[in-house]
Amino acid sequence: MPKRATKKRTASHVDPQLFTGPDERRVAKPIVEHPLSPDPHPELVFGIVGPIGVNLEPVITVLYRELQAVGYKAKTIQLSRQIEIFFGTDHTLETEDNRISHLMDEGTRLRTKSGSGDAVALLGIAEIRRIRSEELGGTPSQNAFILRSLKHPKEVETLRSVYGKAISFCPEKSTPPN
Repeated sequence: MPKRATKKRTASHVDPQLFTGPDERRVAKPIVEHPLSPDPHPELVFGIVGPIGVNLEPVITVLYRELQAVGYKAKTIQLSRQIEIFFGTDHTLETEDNRISHLMDEGTRLRTKSGSGDAVALLGIAEIRRIRSEELGGTPSQNAFILRSLKHPKEVETLRSVYGKAISFCPEKSTPPN
């Protein structure tokens, strides 16, 4: 197997302050990672895709547990709640059928008025930015966001273009309860 080429560091790449120890000996201190090095714990986004009426809690519970096991801070963003916030409505006290019907109508109205099938995903992206800034100290490292529940193909397309390899989609195909 051929040896891997390595690049030698020259003195021009080294800050002299890195070598000053407490007794003025020249002691090498750890080199700070290059700003373009990949983050070993990048921010992750999971999009849960599921039909209306499917219980997504088991998927989200497992995702939370596994993310926390590897040191991530996980936050769920309920996209239906983002729609309610946008329109200033609250359907939590309605029957489940009415709640779902009103949210579907509002989601459709949002897409129609904006002329964009990804309008709900954009609300989710804005909420990720808010949570990262206000609740997670502004740093993206070791954060995970779970977007619940994507309904439109344009939402998936936009999220892929924004988050690239940092997003995964979890299609939930369970049958709804009777």
